[in-house]
Amino acid sequence: MKEIAIIFITIIVVLFAAAGCINLYKKKKYEKTLYFVQTGNPFNKVMQDIGLIGEYFTYQCIAPLNGYKKFIFNCYLPKADGETTEVDVILLHESGIYVFESKNYSGWIFGSEDQYQWTQTLPNGKRARKIKFYNPVKQNKAHIEWLLKFLGDETLPVHSYIVFSERCELKNIQLNDVKQHVLKRNELFAAVQHNVSIYEQKLAGWRIEKFYNQLYPLAHVSEAEKQKHIDQIQKKQELKKPVGQIVSSNVISIDKY
Repeated sequence: MKEIAIIFITIIVVLFAAAGCINLYKKKKYEKTLYFVQTGNPFNKVMQDIGLIGEYFTYQCIAPLNGYKKFIFNCYLPKADGETTEVDVILLHESGIYVFESKNYSGWIFGSEDQYQWTQTLPNGKRARKIKFYNPVKQNKAHIEWLLKFLGDETLPVHSYIVFSERCELKNIQLNDVKQHVLKRNELFAAVQHNVSIYEQKLAGWRIEKFYNQLYPLAHVSEAEKQKHIDQIQKKQELKKPVGQIVSSNVISIDKY
């Protein structure tokens, strides 16, 4: 029995050591990425935050894309009312500007371009749990509107991508605009690459650098500015009750901007 216990403990120690080595390897690999260089987000924080890890995975999917390009992460664009709107990932590419809204959700996703809210359906025993969330297509349209206003040119070629997790199923998503894309993360690279092949070169390198220099400071705002943005969202949620509250035993409504 003593020998069995020693073997068991040895196996546990080896497994923990292996897990530690793997985690260290992932951490070192992460800290070499542009995402880390720009955001400074610690590895453990990203791995434990469903929103941040969704943004990071979105970046990873499109990082291998060929062509002249620049990335901007967590860009706080100013709005006319003095508030800000945050964009998860912006890709400035020679084929155009790509604006990504990451939705790292699981379950079944239902919605159309014109609806105010979409629905996430999760298993919950015999009855499904339904969560309402603000239409991400409308959300990204607003992002693009303020992005173009900030850059001072509303004729720029812009493409909207709503990126859901591979863990979800997109059910009956209805879109009218060909420049609106709703897809799962494992489909993202092929979709953007196809778009690049269609539009080819639309932006010269000097314009990409110009836009990057304009947007870069907005991705490095102070913690006070970030908290102000969060407070604005929370205030809007309070004003739009019952949004943000449980409206039935199995339907929850939430809103994000």
